[in-house]
Parts: sequence; C-alpha cells; structure tokens
Amino acid sequence: MKLLTYGDKEEERLAAVAGDERYLIDLNIASHGTIPPDTVAFLKGDYWETAQKVLTLPPEEIRHALIERDGVRIGAPVPRPPTLIALGLNYKDHAEEGHQPLPETPLLFAKAPACVIGPYDPIPYPPEVQQLDYEVELGIVIGRKARKVSE
Repeated sequence: MKLLTYGDKEEERLAAVAGDERYLIDLNIASHGTIPPDTVAFLKGDYWETAQKVLTLPPEEIRHALIERDGVRIGAPVPRPPTLIALGLNYKDHAEEGHQPLPETPLLFAKAPACVIGPYDPIPYPPEVQQLDYEVELGIVIGRKARKVSE
C-alpha cells in the first residue's frame, strides 16, 4: 500500500495510490468516514487493516473516492507532524564538505513542523540567503510511542 496526501497546503487529505498510479483513492471517502482524512490520526489509530480492505473493494464501489493524480497537488506524507527530529552530519561526504568531523554520537536537532512541504512545492528561502544547502533526506515515520527501540 502506497500512502500519500493530496490537496491544498494545510488541507491535505490521506490517500492511497491506485494500482496504475494515475488515480488516488481518498481513504476517508472510500471508507465512508471509517478512516480519518488526516495522516497523523491514521497513524495513531489502528486503521491499516481497514485500509487494506478498502483497497480490495471492486472499482465500482470506490469510484466516488477516485481522484486523478495529475489534477491535484501532492503533499508531504505527514503534512503536520507533531514532532520532527533531524540527524545532523549523518554521512561522511557531507561532513567533509563542511570541513567538520563525523560526530561520535548522533547529532540530533528539532525542526519546526511548519517547514514540511510537498515533493513538488517550491522551497522558500529569504532573499538574503547566499547559498542554499540542499541534500537528499530520508524520513522515518514512527506512528506509535517508542522508547529505547533496539537496533
């Protein structure tokens, strides 16, 4: 199951990618309200099995929930995460570019949840910024409380 969000910023809705990937299935609409439209609520609840069942319904039963993918903005997978923790200097080449040693322990820092944008959204930055530092990021979504998780 491939999940994503779609819609205007701050109004994104949870969807699954349909088989041929030209369409999205709004899980809230397809489930007649059983699945929440919000990603965080989906992750906090126990909706995976219900979502799997929705995706196995005959096409005529979910036609009303199909959205053309090309016709909508794709949002961030979790548009409004309650917490956003980043890992700094997590690969050697990047540390070397900045002439910084690799940290011996993880270098964690918080980011504002408002900084999260969709994959095709423009990246805002102030005009006084001389150099924009960009890199590939890997996100891990932890949907439930976790503490002292083993490797």
